[in-house]
Amino acid sequence: MRFEEKIINLRKQKGLSQEELAEQLGVSRQAVSRWELGQTLPDIPNLVQLCELFGVSADYLVKDEEQTVTKNEQSAKTIAKFTREREKIRYLARKYYYTAWAAVLMAIGFMLAAVIDSRWVSFGIGMGQVVGAVVVWILYSRAVSKIEALNDAIDSE
Repeated sequence: MRFEEKIINLRKQKGLSQEELAEQLGVSRQAVSRWELGQTLPDIPNLVQLCELFGVSADYLVKDEEQTVTKNEQSAKTIAKFTREREKIRYLARKYYYTAWAAVLMAIGFMLAAVIDSRWVSFGIGMGQVVGAVVVWILYSRAVSKIEALNDAIDSE
């Protein structure tokens, strides 16, 4: 709702004519008419008097509700998007984390078997597992840093 519509509605709710409102504010009826037509805005002292008379804040009178609602809706959508993205990345991070630990444990098993049985092929497989675990650990670290970046973005909204 725009300023002029709010003034008209509030004046009518109080049961005042333009002339009566003008008299209470110490302005001309034409000034009130220009406000209601959207041709001009009241000066600060008159705006304060309007707020006191109607029992509303200056923010309410001056700001268009549609703009406020639109900004709030956009913020809510952005936060929802970040939250969904964060949940996806958390899922991947958990997956990478457990995969990395599984690879490390398998690598230790292969290397122990190689040392015990003197099979160097098993040792090579174990080393391959270690390399795989390092790669998965790097992926996990990247996922965690993405989560932190999304958390920062959500907090800044």
